[in-house]
Amino acid sequence: MACRFPGGASSPERLWDLCANGQSAWSPIPESRFHAESWYHPDKEHLGTSYVKGAHFLAEDISRFDAAFFNLTADAASTMDPEVRLQLETVYEALESTCFRHNHDSLLRDPDTLARSFLTGNGAAMIANRISRFFDLRAPSLMVDTGCSTTLTLLHLACQSLRAGESDMAIVGGSNILLNPDMFIAGSNLSLLSAQGRCFAFDARATGYARGNGIASMIIKPLIAQSEMEIPFVLQEAQEVLMRECYEMAGLDPRDTGFVEAHGTGTQAGDIIEAHSIGRVFVLRRSTDGLAGVIKAVMAMEKQAIPPHLNFESPNENGAFDALNLEDPPQVGESEENEEELLDQLAFTLGQRRTRFPCTIAWSGSSITEAYATLDAPGLTTQRSMRVPRVGMVFTGQGAQWFAMGRELLDAYPVFCDTIHEADACLKSMGAMWSALEELQRNAEESRLNQVAYSLPLSVAIQLALVDLLRSWGVYLAGVTAHSSGEVGAAYAAGAITLKGALAIVYIRGETWCGRWSF
Repeated sequence: MACRFPGGASSPERLWDLCANGQSAWSPIPESRFHAESWYHPDKEHLGTSYVKGAHFLAEDISRFDAAFFNLTADAASTMDPEVRLQLETVYEALESTCFRHNHDSLLRDPDTLARSFLTGNGAAMIANRISRFFDLRAPSLMVDTGCSTTLTLLHLACQSLRAGESDMAIVGGSNILLNPDMFIAGSNLSLLSAQGRCFAFDARATGYARGNGIASMIIKPLIAQSEMEIPFVLQEAQEVLMRECYEMAGLDPRDTGFVEAHGTGTQAGDIIEAHSIGRVFVLRRSTDGLAGVIKAVMAMEKQAIPPHLNFESPNENGAFDALNLEDPPQVGESEENEEELLDQLAFTLGQRRTRFPCTIAWSGSSITEAYATLDAPGLTTQRSMRVPRVGMVFTGQGAQWFAMGRELLDAYPVFCDTIHEADACLKSMGAMWSALEELQRNAEESRLNQVAYSLPLSVAIQLALVDLLRSWGVYLAGVTAHSSGEVGAAYAAGAITLKGALAIVYIRGETWCGRWSF
């Protein structure tokens, strides 16, 4: 998962912190978007203006974008909808870990300056395909707009695609950036928006919903059955039918649900309908929209805690909360986490699950707290490597072998294990009456590794398997040096001999040493 939300919520973890601390990301409409006063009028009946004073905006500069990183020209990037640019970023981030609104109007108002790449950066048909093109995805790619339920409709379609075997993995994303007053005016004309620009869901003060920026991406795979789907309907009966159908399809009992992420529009009509339909289907505790709600729900399960409900003071009397078995939001709980395990996970993730870029940072830390402090330090600078590192290796001769050498690698890395199996087959084809794989798995008392006939081929087999493992990671040696039998492994690493040739050298040498081979 990856996201960009107001209040500095630039990741699922930071979104959780925002929700868990009950913080609001509301702000007056910034001048950088449009001159709000020119379009403001307090009268809801006044057409062509907006009575909204604020909303929820991203703090970051939405014009900033690394076009070169995504292989885009300056012309293509400059005319691309900011939502598409941010979606590219979040999909990339989501893939590393595992509902569009367009700026058509702003650009089309001056056809004389319409850029050549306008359509490819803003056309509805191009939005999802921008993601497909950059990541070279070949499965179906589509853009959907069903209003507030857009991203959840996409999540539903993605799940269907996975169940049907049409795809092995799916990317679901949505974005919304407030660039001009148009939708504020349109919403004001229908009295849909909260004048304060704040949403008071299920609260007596509810007067309308609040608008906000948001970008979210999620990667899903066919692993766990979906236990919840929320697609709001106008009619209470339709909402109830849909929720029950979803639970029946998943084979789950709604009564076992302890948490429901609601739409929570903050409108008098919408809150009442939703509260009644939820209360009739579930016996539950809690309430929000689209992928933002899904990400929050996932984080709540990971943290084993439920965040407080922002802007809730007193229940909407028309919602009949007492009859619906709804409880006030509980306090956020704390989950216990082993710091050593977290540090190990962090090191593994950064080392094995992140793309290697030309600019890198190297640091050391013995705790999560120290790691965070180091990464946040102002003096930390990146180093750019202008060339591929030159790696050399020294291959030892006899004397370093021991009974359990390479044992963990056999279980951890298939490439290493495959080479040992290949070495085993080669040795048997030369007349060996024993198994290399079995010898490497004997205990200290039974091991024959200190006998020359075994130590020579087995030590070199381990060296050959290590070379193959490094090659599988893209590590190729620029130079080698060696001693005694290690010269055989070095010759293999340099490409001078084959695996079978290397094993033939050490096997025959061992047999000759023991007097079992003569020329």
